[in-house]
Parts: sequence; C-alpha cells; structure tokens
Amino acid sequence: MQSVMAQNELILLPTLFFNPGLVSKQEKINSMKKILKIFQVLIAIISISIGLYYADTLIHNLKYVTGIYHTFTLINDSTHAVFTLRTLETVKRDYFHRTFIYGTLRIENYSSKNITTNLKNYSLLLSDSLKGEIYYDSYASYIYQDEIQSAKSFKNYEVYWAFDRIIFPSDIKNVKLYTRED
Repeated sequence: MQSVMAQNELILLPTLFFNPGLVSKQEKINSMKKILKIFQVLIAIISISIGLYYADTLIHNLKYVTGIYHTFTLINDSTHAVFTLRTLETVKRDYFHRTFIYGTLRIENYSSKNITTNLKNYSLLLSDSLKGEIYYDSYASYIYQDEIQSAKSFKNYEVYWAFDRIIFPSDIKNVKLYTRED
C-alpha cells in the first residue's frame, strides 16, 4: 500500500507543475511539503559533507603561532645552543601527516678558540624516540657543511624541523634539543 501511494505521489509531481488545475489544493500542499522535506534532507546531507571536509582540512592542516615562545637549550663545554620555537604547523598530504616546527637556532661559542659547527648535527627529540630532520627556513635548498665560528661569538639560524606525525602544542613540553656530538 505504501509503495503504491509513493508511486502515485511521484506521478502527481509532474502534474502539479505542468497541469496544476488537475490536482486538488490539499494534494498540492502535501506534495509541496514532501518536496520541501526532500530538499531539507539534501541540504542537510550536503552541509554535513561540507562540514566533514572542512573539519578534516582543519584538523590536518593546523598552524599554531605561539604567543609564548618555547625555548630549548643545550649546553656543551664550549657551546651553548638555544632554539626558540616560533610556529608549529601540521599538514596532511595524501594520507600522511607532517609537523613542522619553525624557529631560531642560536649557537653561541663561549670558548677562546674557533669552533666548527654543522646544523645537521642538531636535532629536536620528541619523547626520547622521535627525531626531526633540520632544514634551513629559506626558499632555496641548502647543502649543509661545516662552518667555522669565531671565538666568543654567536650565530642565529632560521630553521625548522620536520616530523612524520602530528605534534600538538601540548607535546612541546616533551621536546629536547639534541646534538650528535653528545
């Protein structure tokens, strides 16, 4: 009985639009209410789909500009390295998440002799297991090489580290500055 009624209502729709004089006023109202419900359901489905798409985009493309700068310090015999975090950004590409931690690495030479430094020796370590790769924060690629740093001097480098997972601002407290020289 229900399917026969549904078929009759579907037949009424063209009649309603193309020959409205053959349909009673109550049938027109009922048909318009059903059409309105169908459009409401379609709009709800489309809205949910768009919302899920943007939620996925927001969740997987996060950028935190830190108002309070986080600083990580590493002290050796003759050098003092300080990394100041500027931005934490998480990006989803295809099915993979990458987090980029941007900031300034300051290497200070406290000794009375020149020292040799190489940025490739510095890493950020998360929870003693996940190590990030360091990169210069520039438009051009850079070949890492040993650099001579004068006695009693410092040098600032704009760098970032890349991690192959999501790192939230709350995870930052577990990050340590690490060097291969340790």
